[in-house]
Amino acid sequence: MKFIFSALLCAMIGVMSYAQVDTVNLKVYAVCSTMAELTGKIITIKFEVDLNKCDPKTGFVSMEEKLFHFEESLRTKGIDFDRFDRSFNSRVSKTHEYEVFSFSGTEQEIEDVIEIVKDQEVSINSIKSTFEEKNLEDQDDSAICALQKAIDKAEYIAKSLGYEHCTLRSVDDETSGGGYSDLAMLLATMSISDVLSGSSSYSIIGYFDMY
Repeated sequence: MKFIFSALLCAMIGVMSYAQVDTVNLKVYAVCSTMAELTGKIITIKFEVDLNKCDPKTGFVSMEEKLFHFEESLRTKGIDFDRFDRSFNSRVSKTHEYEVFSFSGTEQEIEDVIEIVKDQEVSINSIKSTFEEKNLEDQDDSAICALQKAIDKAEYIAKSLGYEHCTLRSVDDETSGGGYSDLAMLLATMSISDVLSGSSSYSIIGYFDMY
């Protein structure tokens, strides 16, 4: 009797184990990156005047004089100073006066501005690239691309593990709000040059059944 019970128990465990591995869940992350077209650059510059400093040779140079000299130099390059936007970071303290401006232009115009500010001891706070905005059609293409990548990856994994079938059960994308759009995972798939050159990505997680 004990032998029969043990045999039945082993058979039940075998059936349960087979049932457990009959269908296996698989979660696959995939991302598609697209490159945006470079449209120009934005430079942010800062003028500074030490209100307590007076140069022995040139005397005290006011902010108005600095800006006038800068505007005159821009005119020789064919750039209008009216295209510069004054920043809220501009301020006056008891000892210093600061004027901060940003300018958006072509690469050549940015190079001209850099040349001018170096000659006039104006600080460069930042230089950033600007890129063409993505439309909805580009986003749809990226989503389809990411989904296809997830399916291909899942089918490869299933085949490698010896499963004959791999079916897509559900998908979470970066707009689902499910918390699956992991920035670390996204950045791991992109090179530094991609990040700096206006690459935009669409990421998804696909849930599959392998059997």
